[in-house]
Amino acid sequence: MASRPLVDQLVWGGYLLRETAPAGRRPARLRLTEAARKRLGERQRRRAELSDRHVSRLGGADREALRGPPGPAQAGRRPAR
Repeated sequence: MASRPLVDQLVWGGYLLRETAPAGRRPARLRLTEAARKRLGERQRRRAELSDRHVSRLGGADREALRGPPGPAQAGRRPAR
């Protein structure tokens, strides 16, 4: 299995807990540790700060464009297929 080395590294690094099924030896579930949750939260916070910093430099129309395209009625055209 190609993901096994990555999972092993995350378990060894203290970021995942591997639980085995009571009826067998095969892993049944992977859970994040508190260390992983903390690191993930920090990365999400930094990503949001970086995004906010860049978006704040844009003009109003450009910020609106990032929200997504207007619906067909708002744009006065049929939706793309």
